[in-house]
Amino acid sequence: MFGTKGGREYLMTVRTTFENNREKYDEFLKIMKDFRANRIDHISVRSQVRTLFEGHEELIVGLNQFLPKRSMKSLGSFQRQDVTFADAIDYVFKVKARFEDDDRPYKSFLAILKMYTEYEKNHAELYDEICVIFRDQDDLREGFAQFLPR
Repeated sequence: MFGTKGGREYLMTVRTTFENNREKYDEFLKIMKDFRANRIDHISVRSQVRTLFEGHEELIVGLNQFLPKRSMKSLGSFQRQDVTFADAIDYVFKVKARFEDDDRPYKSFLAILKMYTEYEKNHAELYDEICVIFRDQDDLREGFAQFLPR
């Protein structure tokens, strides 16, 4: 993954950035090892690295070149359609039905939406959190993206 010249340069940039905080660099390496070993998916990598590298947007963006193309979709890159309130209600019922055997993801989904409205999270943070909950549910992630502003 980081075997190319660009990959080695990226690793050196991360290492240099966190030369006074070796724990962050080590945590980054652990995340990438977990990804290479298929213990976590690209969505989890993006979410974990976004949190780990908070305040270092250039490192977050730089990582995109090493992740599968589908993980680099921006919020606006999904095929958008005009959505209605009825569409939103249908989506919520779809989420609830999907997790009827284990309602924890559904409750987490509702809690994230509530936090978003109360604390005014930005759309990228909201979407990243939704991606973590729906990590194995491509249709739910893409469906949710339809409701975000362009």
